[in-house]
Amino acid sequence: MKRAAVYLRVSTLDQHPETQALDLRQMAAQRGYQIEQEYTDRISGTKARRPGLDELMRDARRGRFALPSGAGRVLESLDAGRGWTLAGKGRRAS
Repeated sequence: MKRAAVYLRVSTLDQHPETQALDLRQMAAQRGYQIEQEYTDRISGTKARRPGLDELMRDARRGRFALPSGAGRVLESLDAGRGWTLAGKGRRAS
């Protein structure tokens, strides 16, 4: 089974990431992925530091899971200038 990670983010404390999690867990199961870890931030997307996203990137660099095709571009656009080097399809983040 393929390994995956899920990143959830809500902007306010009254929002619930569990709503996103249910949909993503279902999609992962349908596509044959085993979710290794869920990372959550309850913080505005404009904030420079996102602990959950930072932890996801650390784990990706350690090879806990591979980043899918296109993930690098998405993450780079989320946090341009943070100095992340991301791998392409099926490879570990560096």
